[in-house]
Amino acid sequence: MKEKSEECIVVTYQRFLMIGCFLTGFVSYVAGQENCTSPVIGKIGSPLKVPCVFEAYYQITWYNGRIEESTYPLIYERDNNTKGEGYDSGRYDILPDGSLLIKSLSVADEGIFTVKYYRTSDFSSVVTSVSVEVFVPPVPNFPVVNYSILPHVPLQVDPSVKLCCSVRGIYPRINLTMITINGSSLLSLRESNHSYNIHPDGKFDIVYTNQYQVQDAIPNHEYTITLQCKSADEIYEKFLEPTTVELLLPFAQATPVPVVDGCYSQQNHCVLQAKRTGDITCTVEQLDQNHHLRYELQDNNRSEKFVFNEQHPASNSVVASYVVQDETLGSVKLSCMLYNGNVQVSTAVVTLHFSEKRTSSLDGSDVTLKFQIETLRRLAVTSVILLSILIVVVLIWACLVLLMLTRNQKSKKQDTDYGKSWNSSDSGNSGSISGERSGSEASEKHQLSGYPSAV
Repeated sequence: MKEKSEECIVVTYQRFLMIGCFLTGFVSYVAGQENCTSPVIGKIGSPLKVPCVFEAYYQITWYNGRIEESTYPLIYERDNNTKGEGYDSGRYDILPDGSLLIKSLSVADEGIFTVKYYRTSDFSSVVTSVSVEVFVPPVPNFPVVNYSILPHVPLQVDPSVKLCCSVRGIYPRINLTMITINGSSLLSLRESNHSYNIHPDGKFDIVYTNQYQVQDAIPNHEYTITLQCKSADEIYEKFLEPTTVELLLPFAQATPVPVVDGCYSQQNHCVLQAKRTGDITCTVEQLDQNHHLRYELQDNNRSEKFVFNEQHPASNSVVASYVVQDETLGSVKLSCMLYNGNVQVSTAVVTLHFSEKRTSSLDGSDVTLKFQIETLRRLAVTSVILLSILIVVVLIWACLVLLMLTRNQKSKKQDTDYGKSWNSSDSGNSGSISGERSGSEASEKHQLSGYPSAV
């Protein structure tokens, strides 16, 4: 009896020990999985952080592969001292949080990396594995659509030509997809197909083709449908740039545009001069029984000033009688709309400009009077301008004449003063000359009489 109880105690102890070991291992595995991120994808030739974040630790050891497959650790750190073949090669390092740093990712790094985490020196450890994947981008680093090596491709719609989206020299093999950014109601994608070609170095050429169909668009509109060719796998989207495709739908006029009183309005509305009472006609060519025309006033605030008396629909036209009830109303904007059942398919817009209020007996004289008044106004303005010019010319002429008279008076005064001074000097000179002449005559007389002169 005593031996059986001892055996039961031993068995119970072993079971508890096994359960404890299992729970310890399970907790260690879960803790390791929570601390690490897997898989990790990196671009070839670029640095890659294999994230395994641990709090304070005694030792961190990284293996290239699983522990049972690795004889020696790749790199390890204890007491802030880093050692190992990977560290000595210069390609690997351990970051302060315990993560592994691959300084330059290569194809040889693809696979499993295992980390062993020692919290304390008693060598109780947590082991976890991380998957590392290498991405080799294609050249160019975006899908090529219909052989256009541009990231933005405009294409004319041609359903007979498939959309071809391809990448060359990429690793690993990925799937491509074509999505519609806008205009999804006008385009349906179908009959997609993937084809692959593998290179000797393990890289891939991937071709994705797609047949599309354009739905019926609203007539008289021009549309652009935007699509994107990109990676179908979200984890590779950050490495592969998408290519944008713009499908240009040609301007299709399947439904005619109404014509109002002979004025064709497609891009801009028509402007017509109209009387204050009259008829206006809207016509459409080849109108079937499913279509009908109708006038509508665009400005509802003027519905009391402009009134449709009645509308007379015909086989391919509608005639509306109207009357302007407000003398101050100068214009109004109308729409002649073509309906297919209850759906509006095209519209012609027309603006009616009304002349001033006139009586029927004075229509012609009123126009003549306005013309005469305008002519007189223009003549009056012209006369005022000419008169102003004439006054300016007369003033300039008067100033010139006054200036000339002033200058002549000054010149005459100077001549008078000069003449007076000249006369006084002539009289003095003539007296001296006459004295000399009388003296010489007396001398001559004495000589003739035999008497010496008394000179």
